[in-house]
Amino acid sequence: MTKLLLACVLLASLLLAPSAWGQQAALCPGLADRALSTAGGAQFNLTVADTALTLTVPARASVAIIGVRTASIRYTDDGTTPTTTNGIQVDAAQTITVCSGSLGQFRMIRQGAASAIVNILYYQ
Repeated sequence: MTKLLLACVLLASLLLAPSAWGQQAALCPGLADRALSTAGGAQFNLTVADTALTLTVPARASVAIIGVRTASIRYTDDGTTPTTTNGIQVDAAQTITVCSGSLGQFRMIRQGAASAIVNILYYQ
């Protein structure tokens, strides 16, 4: 029940509060002083399993905000393939900001035996 509540709060903050994605996007060089708008192509309830998954990035996107809903994932942003022991671990109810230079090289995989669900929003 607690995980479900955390997932709902995370999703609401990503979808409803401009300051949430604005603060995340400020982590990307050159975006802190820009007003961002949606680039379309959002992906919801995307399953991250045991095969590395890449992003389907809209042409105009300059940043992606990824909300991890269930289970932990590992990711790399240099084009290498993450494994259960290689890459940066992100747990459920956390977000990742991926900047334009890494969008095409971003890869993610589930951390453990359970597949993860993520939501991705793209901004320009």
